Amino acid sequence: MKRLKTSIAAWSALFAIVAFSLAAIALPETGVRNIAYSLVAGITAASVIRWAPDSARAFRSGRAGPEFLLVGVFSVMAIVFLHRIWVMVITYFPAFEQKMVTYFVVWMLAWACSLILVAPDVEDGVIAQRSYVLIGLALFIAGVVSGISIGLSLG
Repeated sequence: MKRLKTSIAAWSALFAIVAFSLAAIALPETGVRNIAYSLVAGITAASVIRWAPDSARAFRSGRAGPEFLLVGVFSVMAIVFLHRIWVMVITYFPAFEQKMVTYFVVWMLAWACSLILVAPDVEDGVIAQRSYVLIGLALFIAGVVSGISIGLSLG
């Protein structure tokens, strides 16, 4: 408990929750939505700039867990940023809407998340034997969630 009290990450999460709650009380829903979308666009833009050099180096090597994690985190930030930009474009210019762009963005987000999933277990380009059960369980859960989602969308 002592470490939690001094955790900057924990305090920042608490601050974010309190700030959101206050915004939800003080502003109309559209205001909260627009602020939330703007915060995501700004923070992901800053993250992309910050992580780009490290990610580029890791992308070239790409054989160790930390490199997978770097590329995965950078990719998630870049994809979320591009998604926010794309949503702004099609919101203000509906004629530009191409559903395949939206689908591609989400597809690539799944790829980036898969890099993060295996990152702790990759050593010299090989997934450690001890990790197969955990990764298999995670992929099984991913398959169940995806299958249910696909089934609901078709029905």
